[in-house]
Amino acid sequence: MTSRRRLRRAQCGNKVGHETEDAAWTHYRGLHQRTGYSGAVVYRCRWCGRQHVGRMSQDKRKAMKKKRGY
Repeated sequence: MTSRRRLRRAQCGNKVGHETEDAAWTHYRGLHQRTGYSGAVVYRCRWCGRQHVGRMSQDKRKAMKKKRGY
């Protein structure tokens, strides 16, 4: 059985945590300008409570495509 601390570290250990959603979106815009990275979402981490920039899960992408009729 894995400890909660280990799960938290695995979830947000290398990610940048932002205090506000606006700060996370600003970080995303910088990433997009420097690297061309797109398709990201800003979400609130359930482990640390901060905002992270990351990819949408495959299940959510499929549900969104189905909803939009793709």
